[in-house]
Amino acid sequence: MEIRIEDIRTPPAPGPVDWKFLCERERVRAEDEEARCEELRWREVRARQRASSLEAVGKSNRAKRAVALEREAARLGRLLAEAGVEARKRSAVVSLRKENAALREQFTLALDRLAERDRQIEQRNQQLAGLREENTLLCDEIRELKKLPNRCRMKQSGMAPSKDEDTDNSASGSSEAGRSGEAGKGRRKGRGPRRRLPDRLRRDVKVCLDDVPEGAAHKGYVDHTVREIVFHAEEVTYRCEVWKFPDGSRNVAPLPPGVATGREQYGPGVKALVIMLYYQCQSTIRRIVSILNDVGLDISARQVGRS
Repeated sequence: MEIRIEDIRTPPAPGPVDWKFLCERERVRAEDEEARCEELRWREVRARQRASSLEAVGKSNRAKRAVALEREAARLGRLLAEAGVEARKRSAVVSLRKENAALREQFTLALDRLAERDRQIEQRNQQLAGLREENTLLCDEIRELKKLPNRCRMKQSGMAPSKDEDTDNSASGSSEAGRSGEAGKGRRKGRGPRRRLPDRLRRDVKVCLDDVPEGAAHKGYVDHTVREIVFHAEEVTYRCEVWKFPDGSRNVAPLPPGVATGREQYGPGVKALVIMLYYQCQSTIRRIVSILNDVGLDISARQVGRS
């Protein structure tokens, strides 16, 4: 809308009132005021429209920004959680590395101790070998001084002669030298089996006589004691029944197969073990005696040689 602004000049001099002019001027002024009011109203409407549009845009922007901030906060929370997990993993890895280093150090120290122990064992083995050699020399000297025989009655095994074989031969041949009369004065008698020991395992086996006729009288038992070995030494007493038959004959129950009669004091298991150790295992007499003595069986080198 165009606004007309006319220059209304006051007449220079008073004169007769021109009512028409005055009315026209007032009408122009009123139109100008109305035009100004209309323009202000339009400005106000445009301002309100702009304000409402700006408010709507601000609200949408604020909502978008709030959503973006929430997403960013969620993303930062996830990152913090992942960072915490990674930190825990890193701390766990660091602790495991420290434990691994400590274990490696302990393993190294253990290896050093084992190496030192091996060296000590080697030194002790060398000392033991020297002592054994010295003992062998002393045994040889004693044998020469006592003039003991050099060999036993048992044949030599296929094993190479050890350092202790001469001592075995001397122990097994001492009793024979005394028996032949060449021992002289001061000789010790050969060691025989001892009596029952209190810590030896004993058991009694009753041997019954088969086909006992009616009317026979039981007359007790005949004891026959042998020494047997079954992983441990034990003394077995076979109580053989004695029966007197009606015809007056005296009958004794026989011993089990393999058990020798007479003055034999060792069972078939001992003999089989000695033969197996000597020929199959190729062990020396001294070692066999040591094995049998360790399991609790009293036996000498001479008795091993005779078996």
